[in-house]
Amino acid sequence: MWTIARAFANTAHEVNNALQAISGNAELLGTKELDPVTLRRVSSIGAEANRASTLIHTLQAYARAERDATPLIDLRLVVVKAVGLRTASLRRERIVVEQAVPDNAVLVAAPGSRLLQILLNLLLEAERALHGAKSAKITLRIDTRPGESAVVVHASAAEWQATDASAGERPLGGLTDGAQLWVARYLAEQAGGNVAVTSTTGDRDWTLTLPSGTS
Repeated sequence: MWTIARAFANTAHEVNNALQAISGNAELLGTKELDPVTLRRVSSIGAEANRASTLIHTLQAYARAERDATPLIDLRLVVVKAVGLRTASLRRERIVVEQAVPDNAVLVAAPGSRLLQILLNLLLEAERALHGAKSAKITLRIDTRPGESAVVVHASAAEWQATDASAGERPLGGLTDGAQLWVARYLAEQAGGNVAVTSTTGDRDWTLTLPSGTS
């Protein structure tokens, strides 16, 4: 993993340089007198290059070791990052994703990279559960309670896979949750929180709860 991380860091730097060149040239072309169709294409090139560059920066920050073990993190920003990193896969799976977050910052005391890893793992679990379902949807909601904050990853569908019809009738737990959930629970416990899984009438919730932070 250390070798892969070093190789990724070097590759990400080179890719980011290329993206900056693409974005810069697109911006320069956008100042020229071009026909509307060409101008839209140039604008699209610049926008996609900037989006890719943002994702590269997010991955670099995720892979970078944190000096502060327990910084105050705005939970809303981590939710946005996690969704951004899974957007392409969710689209391929025809899964709609929505975010319901407060207007004000929701601070928790947790390492940012670990918090992002937990949310990514919960998203992966939700995607796995929704595979093949009709009208699949994932909603990420932030709840605040006295002394703690929670992110709820809610998976719903108009029709679940026939082989999974009994899922709403039984509790989810143990090895059936998959490796991603095991890791998410371990990391949450290390940060002083927990991950709970519930299932009601087919819909499922993965809830990450963490102690609230103070600014």
